[in-house]
Amino acid sequence: MIGYLTRHPDKLIELTLEHLELSLISVAVAFVIAYGVAMLMYRFRFLSVPVNGLCNAIFAIPSLAMFAILIPITGLGEVTAIITLILYNQFILTKSISNAFLSIPASTVEAATGLGMSKRSIYWGVKVPMALPGIVSGLKMSIVSTITMATLAATVGAGGLGVLLFDGMTMKQWNQVLWGVLLSSVLALLASSLTHRLETFTLARSRGEGKRKSTI
Repeated sequence: MIGYLTRHPDKLIELTLEHLELSLISVAVAFVIAYGVAMLMYRFRFLSVPVNGLCNAIFAIPSLAMFAILIPITGLGEVTAIITLILYNQFILTKSISNAFLSIPASTVEAATGLGMSKRSIYWGVKVPMALPGIVSGLKMSIVSTITMATLAATVGAGGLGVLLFDGMTMKQWNQVLWGVLLSSVLALLASSLTHRLETFTLARSRGEGKRKSTI
């Protein structure tokens, strides 16, 4: 592995950056879509059943089969990989975001209304801070699973660390395969660690712990 690193450092860096870019774009777009859908589900509760059913159905489709469905429409490359990752992310994100808002106690909202707060103020000042830990928790799962699944993007010519895995297995270059496994694992662990810290911070803020400390 050390020998492969000294011979191909540029390739390892390039594929790692490609993998990271592919994952972050997919999660970012998926989050925007999922947030909008979750807000519709929160406002119109009857949408929960069909939306969750659709997300479950999409998630049940094997990733390679999803690639096969999209290739005739979007062709080979990053677009197909990103669309696939966005679709799979809806399963995690829409449920985590909608559940985070649904878990807010009605008494808290009623108390804020009684204090004369506007709907806009209640949303941004009460609902969003209380829902944020659940949202970040879902985002953590989404990022980690996307980094893992993005290795399959190499099968449609989208690059990333999957290139090391599939090319290595084809040519029986196991040091190359090990680098693909190692780098993708490191990215997933780093993402999990960072988002866990953010989750802990938002949970403390939602409980008012940070505010109490700042007044001491």
